[in-house]
Amino acid sequence: IDLYVSLIDLYASLIDLCVSLIDLYASLIDLYVSLIDLYASLIDLYVSLIDLYVSLIDLYASLIDLYASLIDLYASLIDLYVSLIDL
Repeated sequence: IDLYVSLIDLYASLIDLCVSLIDLYASLIDLYVSLIDLYASLIDLYVSLIDLYVSLIDLYASLIDLYASLIDLYASLIDLYVSLIDL
């Protein structure tokens, strides 16, 4: 009877070991999913930074256009002033 009890204990220990291995495997899968989520978040951050950089370039280009328009306006005012002097 002691042999049967020992075998049952061994079988129960093997089942516990299998359950522990399954839990470990599930934890590893959760870790892998978390790493994938982190990687996706980093990609999103990188894309957002690129969008910000492009927006800043667009803003800089708009400021250059504004500056060019102001120069054109100033040149037109000078032309008007010269025309008035010629009268």
